Amino acid sequence: MSRLSPWKGIALSILLTACDNGSNRAVDEPALVELTPEDPVLEEPNWGYSGDVGPENWASLDESYASCSQGLEQSPIDVDVSTPPSRVPAITPSYSATPLVIFNNGRTVEVEVHEGDSLAVGENAWDVVQFHFHASSEHTFDGSTYDLEMHVVHANEAGDLAVLGVVIEAGEHNESLDPIFNNLPRELSSPTEIAGVDVNLADILPDELAAWRYSGSLTTPPCSEGVAWHVLSTPIEASLEQIGAFEGIFDDNFRPAQALNERSVEGVHWGYETDNGPDVWGDLSPYYESCRSGLEQSPIDIASMIDTPLAPAIEIDYGSTPLVIFNNGHTVEVEHEEGSSLAVGADEWEVLQFHFHAASEHTVDAENERMEMHIVHRGADGELAVLGAFIEEGMFNLGLEPVFANLPRDEGEPTLVAGQTVNLSAILPMDLSAWRYNGSLTTPPCSEGVRWHVLKKPIQASASQIALFETVFDNNFRPTQAFNDRML
Repeated sequence: MSRLSPWKGIALSILLTACDNGSNRAVDEPALVELTPEDPVLEEPNWGYSGDVGPENWASLDESYASCSQGLEQSPIDVDVSTPPSRVPAITPSYSATPLVIFNNGRTVEVEVHEGDSLAVGENAWDVVQFHFHASSEHTFDGSTYDLEMHVVHANEAGDLAVLGVVIEAGEHNESLDPIFNNLPRELSSPTEIAGVDVNLADILPDELAAWRYSGSLTTPPCSEGVAWHVLSTPIEASLEQIGAFEGIFDDNFRPAQALNERSVEGVHWGYETDNGPDVWGDLSPYYESCRSGLEQSPIDIASMIDTPLAPAIEIDYGSTPLVIFNNGHTVEVEHEEGSSLAVGADEWEVLQFHFHAASEHTVDAENERMEMHIVHRGADGELAVLGAFIEEGMFNLGLEPVFANLPRDEGEPTLVAGQTVNLSAILPMDLSAWRYNGSLTTPPCSEGVRWHVLKKPIQASASQIALFETVFDNNFRPTQAFNDRML
């Protein structure tokens, strides 16, 4: 195996601290296959995963481990899976087959990777240093763990680290992992090349590379921060036999999830611009697949000549609600207190919130109105129903004034506007005849199974009221979608 470049050696010296015995001996520019049993790297590390040397006590074992307890951007973390993982910027691995150089460092099984393999994320790039495994997974997902987690560690010339986290669940036998799991060293060892055996990370990774991204740390001492984490949302599989082979050596080598503190986990950012708008929503995240492949998507174009049955009638029971309003980055939304409902025949749904689009999302005879209001409801069984109301330019709308007079221009949290209430009954027209069809949410994740009721009669708002909203959002609408085989 060729010697590593100096900058790669710097990155490795940080990582190998996890295997040191706490002495002050510096790690030379590493050519790890040249290590001998006399090298301190091969001594049992002074930290572990249980008791007095476990994660809760790492910081007390060596002053260089202070970040393990004092750091505010520590890894791993618990991932909120309701945050959609992102495909953008694209994760682009450039991995190739490499001779298997493997060793047991006393806390995991590690595989070295030859120079030349790299990872690019947008404009950033790092070279692969090594990959290793933890049982169970270190990252958790809404509190749940996977059987194993593989960390592919990368570094760039500046010494910055990036880790690609890949969780492993029990399932089918994984032939791409065989070179590793068939050669797991059970005892502490130096890096050893296994003759005639190659391993290729490209074969191990899942096809779907959407990820949750955040700024974190090494998950082992010295817990150094400034690590760019990319945790893939799609697990890979390994057989119970393969998982058991690793757990027979290390069955508890994981650090518990750490506090997120002031950090945020970066998922997908959708919007209405060219690079994140409706035409590419389905490309941004696997969570948004329905946006491009769904067959019952909303909004739609409605032919005005289509008549609607008189029954069952739409019945609304809307009461006044305190004005709790916010800009969610995509529209202005008003939260509605419990107790108001929409009924159509035997079906009933409770109001959750209402919001606005400019221009209208639904069209009639291919023509948009200036705006559209969507009143979102949920039934006892979780089914969603939306009442859509077109807003045309006309008379000043007193019912809308509490909302339009308090439009938040900046994205923020729901805020109660003292002394203000709003009543949807005072906003809607008296005539509630509507076009009805089965559709979807008109924003990601574009989930289908939504019962749509689009009122035929528009409501009015003055030119100044509409213009006021358009100064906040003037292009937050999804174009109409194919009607396919649905009935209106």
